[in-house]
Amino acid sequence: LKEGEDWRSLHMWLRVNGELRQACDAGTMINSVPSLICYISSIMTLEPGDLVVTGTPAGVSRLHAGDRITAGIDGYCEMQVDVVQEPH
Repeated sequence: LKEGEDWRSLHMWLRVNGELRQACDAGTMINSVPSLICYISSIMTLEPGDLVVTGTPAGVSRLHAGDRITAGIDGYCEMQVDVVQEPH
């Protein structure tokens, strides 16, 4: 975090094929970011750049092969994942 920045104000979002599906501030999470980091760190070593993925806010829906998921934290990061069908 930037000096003086409160983790609760981090704005997270997720788009599917460019359509905004989810958005919230970290402060609205059921489990706080510090408690998640503390718990995970008791099990494994976290390194700079590690990504912690947790549950999800409202807006969940089915994904299909070919969908593109874009997610990010404003001012910090953005990532894209393409959904592929698992071979049978």
